[in-house]
Amino acid sequence: MTEVLLVAHHDRMEAAALARSAATWLAEHGHTAWMTPADAEPLDLLDLVSERKPESAGLALSLGGDGTMLRAIKLLGGAPVPVIGVNVGLLGYLTELEPPALIPALERWSAGAVAGEWRIEERMMLDATVQPSGRCEFLAVTTLPVPAPSAPTTGVSPPLPCSMLPLPYELPE
Repeated sequence: MTEVLLVAHHDRMEAAALARSAATWLAEHGHTAWMTPADAEPLDLLDLVSERKPESAGLALSLGGDGTMLRAIKLLGGAPVPVIGVNVGLLGYLTELEPPALIPALERWSAGAVAGEWRIEERMMLDATVQPSGRCEFLAVTTLPVPAPSAPTTGVSPPLPCSMLPLPYELPE
């Protein structure tokens, strides 16, 4: 039996439906799915609330976009917990799956790495504080937000003081 942490986007009802679907499938297959109170409450999934520590999970499911994936990684606090990312957000650069692939992915995961034909892909993480024009703290996976006042902040309202730019990026002097 594996304990699975569910981390879902708070404003996407599709994320709530996927969390419910995953929790049901996992329970039917002998696993336990749970959410932190901060994730379960906005989605009205209170029956999934647990006070367990996120880093105690054997697997985490991130149900959202890149922001949800980063939040899941931050919740795990560096613990070596595999994360399966399902894209129900806007970008999905960090997620691997689209919603219809969630249950087949859980079936493959449950079968084990050899039978399910999967492997863990480790990604480099960067935890940075950038201070040229103010203080910005970020956790980044493959990208790092840096101060760039002239960069567009499409889809963000109000505009953020920092924008996502691909690495490598040199800060202006």
